[in-house]
Amino acid sequence: MFHNYRVKLLVLPIISHNLILYHQKGILDMLFIRYFPVENNPYANLLDFGGLSIDKALLNINGLSLLGIGTDPLLSILGVVGIVLVIGTSWKRRQVHPSWKLFVVIAALSAFLLASSLMVKHYITTITLLCIFGGHVLDAKLLSEKFKILASVIFIAYSLVFVSPLFVKDPGIALDDLSELLPPHSFVVADSRIYRGAYLFPFAEHAIMGSMHFIEIEEFSLTRPPGDVVNTTIYFLECVPDDCTGAQSAKTNATVERMVESFIRHGEVIAQVPEDDPVYRLHKSSSLLVNDGKDHSWIVGNFFFHTIGWRYPQTIIDWYVPAPGWQQMLSTLSLIVLWTGLALVALGIITAIILWARIR
Repeated sequence: MFHNYRVKLLVLPIISHNLILYHQKGILDMLFIRYFPVENNPYANLLDFGGLSIDKALLNINGLSLLGIGTDPLLSILGVVGIVLVIGTSWKRRQVHPSWKLFVVIAALSAFLLASSLMVKHYITTITLLCIFGGHVLDAKLLSEKFKILASVIFIAYSLVFVSPLFVKDPGIALDDLSELLPPHSFVVADSRIYRGAYLFPFAEHAIMGSMHFIEIEEFSLTRPPGDVVNTTIYFLECVPDDCTGAQSAKTNATVERMVESFIRHGEVIAQVPEDDPVYRLHKSSSLLVNDGKDHSWIVGNFFFHTIGWRYPQTIIDWYVPAPGWQQMLSTLSLIVLWTGLALVALGIITAIILWARIR
């Protein structure tokens, strides 16, 4: 009974956010609207609600299986072994193992997502299922307590070193390093062949926009009188392989290539990552732009309906201020639950390490 209440508390922040959002604006967040359709759906053009499809489900299942194994092979192995152990335990005791109840709930929600949308990388639910059953391997009765703790520490270390971006320096993460090279609040133009989510967050403190939008501002600036334009330092983030998203048109590629040639002729290269075989290259140049050119970057700097850094919060679809009373109380309680959960996760890791050290 107590365990059930703990699970409910963990999802309280999600439930309270949608409850307050629906009370104030009559909508839900992007995931909940899939299950509880409402009028005036602001995400209608993005959610791919073309009805359930077996073809979509098969494509997603194939993609998820490869994605899960490629992302964390150790967890994939533990998850599969755990499923075998749980099946064996259920068969031996002639009763349903508690983990199957949680499995059914997650699998049911996953089935709807898999059959209704092709945004497979946004719903890596297999990882959650693997975690549930993988834990049974580390908690098997055949294993000694010392081995369990040691295996847990090894598994955590493996995840941090081989999976966590804290230690893996791929080109996308290295964009943080390029951002730090620039003066504060620089004007940055990102190659439109780079995925927006890849550059908006690392360069959030700067005035950044996509190259196609920059071209529009530059062309507009050419029509303005001299008093309305100013010489502006521009930093251009280039996608060296010519396609950093996997979905570029020939027209976009040709337009951006002309921009790259311009920066090469009139500017300078100040950095690139990786150094030997670059994926991203940072150029510096200047251009005559309208006086409020930077302001346009703050406006277009949004990702999935959310402005980066929560600038202009009134424009964010699911932004709200909890009203005094039950909304404020529920919001405060949700924050407490959220931070408590994060603290318990950190404490669990520290406790496992301490117990392992004592057993040694």
